[in-house]
Amino acid sequence: MFTAKSPTGYDIVCTTETWDNIVSTKHPVMKDNQNKVVDAITEPVAIFRSSQAENRHVYFGGKTTYSPYKNSFFTKVVVEVDENNKTGEIKSSWPQMQIAGGIVEDGGLLYVKPKIR
Repeated sequence: MFTAKSPTGYDIVCTTETWDNIVSTKHPVMKDNQNKVVDAITEPVAIFRSSQAENRHVYFGGKTTYSPYKNSFFTKVVVEVDENNKTGEIKSSWPQMQIAGGIVEDGGLLYVKPKIR
């Protein structure tokens, strides 16, 4: 379906099967928002280790809107990673109000977007 490179050097893929599962079963709001998932991988505001599985990273893309909602959300993307090969596969994605949930908060921050002055 698509491949994107993270700022930490991982090649992240999303298969057609996974994408179809995300948009048809788990999070239909993501249907027309593939670009937001790619942006969350290529230009995340933060990446954390997952508290749910050692081999997963959790990406948060910048705040954006999702129709039909009026509020802005972060795009959360859960990626299963192979740290030896610097590859990963998207497992799920959804809009989320806060950077929270399913992340290792104490020492689990892997990346934060640099502030531009």
